[in-house]
Amino acid sequence: MEYIDCSKLKLVKNDNQLITCTYDNKVYESVKVTRCFPLTNPLSYISLRYVIDDEYKEIGIIKDISELDDNNKKLILEDLELRYFIPEIIKIYKRSFKRQFYNFKCLTNAGEREIRVKDIIYNLFVTPKGDLLIKDCDENYYLIIDYKKSNDKNVKFIRSFL
Repeated sequence: MEYIDCSKLKLVKNDNQLITCTYDNKVYESVKVTRCFPLTNPLSYISLRYVIDDEYKEIGIIKDISELDDNNKKLILEDLELRYFIPEIIKIYKRSFKRQFYNFKCLTNAGEREIRVKDIIYNLFVTPKGDLLIKDCDENYYLIIDYKKSNDKNVKFIRSFL
C-alpha cells in the first residue's frame, strides 16, 4: 500500500466526465475513486485506481481528503457522491426466492426498483448509526433507515438473516 503525496497529485475531468490523474509525472486515465472504509471513515483512506488489461491497479491511497487542494478535493467529493449514492427503501411490495436469489420489488426515494440479492446473509450490513444496508448482485447498496422499528413484514423477513 502506497500513500499519495497530495502535493504531487493533479486531477482533471475529461470530456466524458472521467477523472484523469497526473501523479509523480505519470498520467492515469479513467481513474476510479473508492473509499476503503466507507462507513467508518468516509473522508479518509481514499483509493485511486486505474484500469490496465481489464484489471484495476492502485495508484495509491489518500490518507485524508483535507490534504488535497480545493480543485482535487472538489473532484474527489463529486465522484464519491455519485459512486456512493445509496437509495433509501421506503416500502417493499413483494419478495420472492428463485434460483438462489432473493428478489425484492421496492419503492425507494429514487423510484421503484427490483433488487436481486444472492447469499443474503453475506450482503446485509448494519451501519454505525443502526440502519441496514443491502448489497444487490450488481454491488449497488440500498438503505433501510431504522429497520428495527419497521412494521413491514418484508423488512422483518430480512431482519431474520442478521
